[in-house]
Amino acid sequence: MTEALSLFAVPGVPLIGEGDSIAEIILQQLQAADYLLAEGDVIVIAQKIISKAEGRYRRLGDINPGVEAIDLARQCDKDPRLVQAILDESESVVRVKPGVLIVTHTLGPGSLRRRRADDIGRPALRPGPPRSRAEGR
Repeated sequence: MTEALSLFAVPGVPLIGEGDSIAEIILQQLQAADYLLAEGDVIVIAQKIISKAEGRYRRLGDINPGVEAIDLARQCDKDPRLVQAILDESESVVRVKPGVLIVTHTLGPGSLRRRRADDIGRPALRPGPPRSRAEGR
């Protein structure tokens, strides 16, 4: 028997909003595309859509950056408010250089990202602890 690895994006997944059931949406879209899950299949979900469903955002307009955030923002060419949001979610700064700010987070290395037009002024934070989600908290 030959082992194979197949990767594909689930078609038709809409933009995720706060309170959306990601599992329900993915299963609906798989069914609509006539994809059947089999034993051993793995579904990989980007942390950003988990954050969006959990409503884990910070509004940049609500953030007042501190001295450390302002200093780091100068070093990495980022908005000081975004840097403050990153620091608020982090344990320590690992590396900083132009365009890069790497931190340690309680759940491991991380950062905040803004990539889509819907994130302007509202970066997504990392999802909350996975155990809480699994236990339905």
